[in-house]
Amino acid sequence: MKETLVDVSDMRLSDDGEEVLVAPSLGSCIAVTLYDEGVKAGGVMIFMLPCADEMAFKQAAEFPYMFGDTGIPAFFEAALAFGLDKSRLKVVVVGGGQMMGQEGYDNLGGRNVQIVQKAIKNLGLCASHQSVGGRVNRTLKLEIGSGHAYIKVAGQGTAKV
Repeated sequence: MKETLVDVSDMRLSDDGEEVLVAPSLGSCIAVTLYDEGVKAGGVMIFMLPCADEMAFKQAAEFPYMFGDTGIPAFFEAALAFGLDKSRLKVVVVGGGQMMGQEGYDNLGGRNVQIVQKAIKNLGLCASHQSVGGRVNRTLKLEIGSGHAYIKVAGQGTAKV
């Protein structure tokens, strides 16, 4: 198996049965997977900030995967264009930790969790598994050939979901 790292603020789709997509060391960032068993294809997207309109830089529109509110719909549309079928999608959500003890509006991980839940609901999807929050980092791996997702939580080992 070949591992492919997915960068923060980016996404990757694959139908290569030998590929494993990896979202490493997720703190407050969130990785979303979409996988379609019917075509044995899927992908991973990692966003770091909840809302594009909160940013005061002109290029925000050029980086949709940086933000949950723009990245998740863009990832979903890209997945459908790649050949994934909405009715068969398995969705996994990982990350959103409260890494620095932030609270309220400053709790970036918590705000990311809220935006991902809202976005997938608006798309008519439901997460089959979530590993979010807390004060730990996580690494996510998605095996394209099997569709299995593996989540390694710091200090707790790895679980297959």
